[in-house]
Amino acid sequence: MKYNKFELSAKEKIVGYILNSEGRKYYGELELHPNKFPIFSLESSDIEYSKLFLKDICSEKIIFKSNTKTFLLCDNEIEHSQIYSRFLIKSEGTDILNTEFKEIGVYNEFFSQMFYEYEVEYSRKNYTFSRKVDFYSFETSIDFNGKSITLYNCYNQSTVNKDGKVIIEEYPTINIKSNSGNFNLTEIENLIHDISLLFTFLVGLPIIPELVWVLENKTWLGFYFPRIEPSKKIEYSRLFSLIDIKKLLKENSFTDIIHNYFHHKKYSVFKDKWSKIYSLLDYNGIWDYEFIGFVSLLDHHVSNFASKNRPKRSISKNYFKKLKTKLNDIIEKEPLESEEIKKVLRDQINSLKISSLGTFNENFEFLLNSVDKNLIDIIDLSKEDFKVIKKLRDDIAHSNTINYEEIDYTKINILKNKITILLFYFILLDLGIKHDAFLESMANSYNQIIRNSNLNELLLDRLSKKFPFIKITDSEFKKIKENKLSLVILELKKKYKLNFEYSVSAYDNWNISSGPENYDLRKVIQKMYHEDAQVEFCSIGYVETDDMQSQIKIDYLCLISIK
Repeated sequence: MKYNKFELSAKEKIVGYILNSEGRKYYGELELHPNKFPIFSLESSDIEYSKLFLKDICSEKIIFKSNTKTFLLCDNEIEHSQIYSRFLIKSEGTDILNTEFKEIGVYNEFFSQMFYEYEVEYSRKNYTFSRKVDFYSFETSIDFNGKSITLYNCYNQSTVNKDGKVIIEEYPTINIKSNSGNFNLTEIENLIHDISLLFTFLVGLPIIPELVWVLENKTWLGFYFPRIEPSKKIEYSRLFSLIDIKKLLKENSFTDIIHNYFHHKKYSVFKDKWSKIYSLLDYNGIWDYEFIGFVSLLDHHVSNFASKNRPKRSISKNYFKKLKTKLNDIIEKEPLESEEIKKVLRDQINSLKISSLGTFNENFEFLLNSVDKNLIDIIDLSKEDFKVIKKLRDDIAHSNTINYEEIDYTKINILKNKITILLFYFILLDLGIKHDAFLESMANSYNQIIRNSNLNELLLDRLSKKFPFIKITDSEFKKIKENKLSLVILELKKKYKLNFEYSVSAYDNWNISSGPENYDLRKVIQKMYHEDAQVEFCSIGYVETDDMQSQIKIDYLCLISIK
């Protein structure tokens, strides 16, 4: 299937003409700016003349042609003496006025690492190479605003001859197909935003639609509309994803995530509340505004969660009114220094309002009690951290001037990341990600939010089962610690026992050895043992005392099974 790619990376002016309904040509210039509305201007410098003719030719869809290019301008409006288009479609044909939009495709660089992996084999003798591609696909149908649509991923490949070289272009896309009627342009725009938002939640980075197409007669036409580009340079890598999406695809659970996102009861939650995290992840301004944004989103979720799940207080309005009256009576009877003091106290009492939801402290504690305690311990939110969050939240809620002198600037970025992890935990729970899967993802992700949060990594490694924790005697533990061993060999008979001599000699021999046969540490150690011994594990791990109070993280922990 042919892909008509359209990328706009710099300002471009194209001279050409547009056609009215009668086929008459109006010459002018189409001006294109990245992430701005396309603008068409008539070649006449007379503003009133331009306005007169623009009214004649401006419609919902307009064809623009130059010597080399054809565009369909959609959702057009006249502003001053120019036509502004909300959408633009690139086509190689001319009969595109009656284009029906039944399917769209969305591409992002990250999809290539998410959906497939491949091996390349090269033959020096025949000067050929071959590739084995494993593509992890999904397909599911959902109801979206009363319309049946199908979402699936697609692996697209084409070759281009350029400067005597054959270039292989690959476009792994998320495709959305309508099963009942056509998409209108607003639906297309909303669905593209939905794809961006869904993958932003899973990846933990702002995912943008780098390329978009609409399908017309087995040809994919380039589709453009203004959208916000990330202000920071983003390195898209599977390693930086919060959730291992490839694992979800292998387990056939990715379609459940899609259904949860588009579920009619959850969709508004993702769009109205959680979508705010997209702009916060890409914020590149003053640090305190960014921090305030995350605290405000946390406050929003705390309030929503409490209102839906926390039992309401049973204080009646009549009782509360009587209580305020009694307090005022006490003030009247109490001998005070001046009438002015009484007035201040009366105003304070009368300003009291009944709340059935409780304070932020109570609601936040209620929310945290609903979360697995181990996660809170891993994130390591201290009482001092909570004081900073609460103080900032209260200042925002009551429109007070924020006193930054009371905030430790050195901890702000770490605290912001801790809050972000907590928010993503709630978002991903709404998407259907399980608690254990979230812990496993935290342990294996290289996302900067995770890596710069000063987490309790030891507890995370233990609970996620990322590395083994092997108990040894206190004397063995002391020996490893005092000698600062980087390589530790433990032999298993009935229980693990340290082989100190082999640990030292194996590391020394491995360091001074050369040749491909000595690159693999597992093989080097296996040579030291007879055939009845087997190297079961050789990687990062922990040794710890029997009481589990002291641990050492070992770079090369080798576990030997002796028969």
